[in-house]
Amino acid sequence: MFTVPLLAVALAAPMPKAKAAELYFPTVEGTKWVIQTDNGERTYDEAMETVTKVVEKDGKFTVTVTRPLGDGKTFDTDYEVSGKGVFHLSATPTKSGGPPSLIKLPAKQGDKWTEEYPEFRRSITSTVGKEEEVAVPAGKFQAIRVTQKCDKKGDEWTETTWYAPGVGVVKRVNEVGGGKWVRELKEFTTGKSK
Repeated sequence: MFTVPLLAVALAAPMPKAKAAELYFPTVEGTKWVIQTDNGERTYDEAMETVTKVVEKDGKFTVTVTRPLGDGKTFDTDYEVSGKGVFHLSATPTKSGGPPSLIKLPAKQGDKWTEEYPEFRRSITSTVGKEEEVAVPAGKFQAIRVTQKCDKKGDEWTETTWYAPGVGVVKRVNEVGGGKWVRELKEFTTGKSK
């Protein structure tokens, strides 16, 4: 006798919503990063980057980031951000015609992919490292490490980047020609949702 009312209550209860995929880049206009660069000899002036435009369609966000160049000039870069990863829309397309992948999601340690760039006659191999805590001037972040390598003779370089959910790049280390540049997040401010 009591099973009918209990069943009715169970059927009427709302189903829990599926957890939204974490995005490894901000999708709110007004978000700002302040970044400092160190080449081992000195720390360069800080650079500010700002999310100036966000367009959402079918679960994908096109995010425009504006960087000041000085003398009132700016430079815009576009990214595609979704549960599938972060892709650099403003960069040279890969052999497949798609934008370069900065991080593919879901990411797990050991994931690896290679993208070819016929225009430059080179390929870049990306490898996902472990998720780890990264300490930078802006604080401590849980971030996924992605290492990219270009092995083209005369153009060899390695770039290791740590991506934190909702923040994007918190640290990047470039190694090329015997030099090493470290870019770290000094300040991060989330924009206000509309």
